[in-house]
Amino acid sequence: MPRFLQVIDRLVHKILTAFCGILLMLMVVFTVYSVVMRYYFENPPVWGDLLTVLSNIWLVFLALALTVRDRDYIALDLIYTRMPLKIAFFVQQFWSLVVFALGLVIVYYGLQVVSTMGGKYWEDWNARLHPL
Repeated sequence: MPRFLQVIDRLVHKILTAFCGILLMLMVVFTVYSVVMRYYFENPPVWGDLLTVLSNIWLVFLALALTVRDRDYIALDLIYTRMPLKIAFFVQQFWSLVVFALGLVIVYYGLQVVSTMGGKYWEDWNARLHPL
C-alpha cells in the first residue's frame, strides 16, 4: 500500500476511535441527564432517551467497523491460534464474508426502516413543545 494511503488509513482510524469515545461519553451524559430530570425534577426530556439510543447504535456500528477492519475478534483469535495456518486462513476469510453479508443485510433493511419511519420519534417532542 502506498505511503499516503497508510497515512490516510491511520488518520481515519484515529478519527473513528475518537468519535466512538465521544459517542460513549454522550451516551453517559444523556442517560445521567434524563435520569436526573426524571426522578429529581419530574420533567424528563423527550429527546434524552432517543439520543441515548441513537448514540448507542452509532457507537456499536462504528466500533464494529473498526473491529472488522483490524480483525480483532476476541473469541475467534483463540480458535485461530489452535488451527493449522491454512485452515485458519480459510476460516478467517469465511468469517469476513459472513460479516460482509451481514453488513449488506443491515444496510438493506436499515434503508427500508428509515424510509418508512417518517418522523415517528420526533412527533412526541413536537406535541410536547406545542400542546393543543
